[in-house]
Amino acid sequence: METYKITLSGRVQGVGYRFFCLKTARLLDIRGSVRNASNGTVEILASGSESNMSEFIHMLRKGPMFASVTEIDIQPSGQPVAEHDFQIKY
Repeated sequence: METYKITLSGRVQGVGYRFFCLKTARLLDIRGSVRNASNGTVEILASGSESNMSEFIHMLRKGPMFASVTEIDIQPSGQPVAEHDFQIKY
C-alpha cells in the first residue's frame, strides 16, 4: 500500500473538485480523505495499491471539467490512513 499527502493548487475550490476526488477514489479503491484548505488549495491524504494510486494521481491532474490544476505536490506520508473508505472532510 502506498500512502501520500497530495496538495493541489490552481482553480480547485468551488468547482466540484472534492466530489470528483471522492468519486474517483471510490472507483479505484483508494482510502483516505480530501478537504479544502484555507489557503485555496485542496489537500488529500490517500492510500491504495501502487497501480491504483498511479491512476488516481493521473486523474487528479485532470480534475473535473471546471477545475484547472496548476501545481500538484505529492509527498510520501508516514501518517496512516484511518478511514476505511474515502471521505470529504469539512
